[in-house]
Amino acid sequence: EYTLFQNFRDLFKGIAPLDQMNAHWWKLREEIQGLKAPVTRTEEDFDPGAKYHVASGSQYVKYFVSTIIQFQFYEALCKVAKEYEPNNPKKPLHRCDFYQNLDAGDVF
Repeated sequence: EYTLFQNFRDLFKGIAPLDQMNAHWWKLREEIQGLKAPVTRTEEDFDPGAKYHVASGSQYVKYFVSTIIQFQFYEALCKVAKEYEPNNPKKPLHRCDFYQNLDAGDVF
């Protein structure tokens, strides 16, 4: 989640002071995601900590990278199945369906 990364980046760069971190979190959520807090939040709350990745110390970048890799797999399988041709408007990527395609299955 971009707001999580940006919130901590801003904290470490001194853009967002530690005593205003929760307010900065909600500022970013509203600006980037269009979300508002359902109830009034204060600095007594620590809403970023509700994210699993904050509490567990997990690396969030793996989700970003996995999305790219999934797309690359999808695109490659669509090409193998002859369901997608990059410069052919009659075979756009978003219409690809390689379900039960043996060639795509073999490659996968």
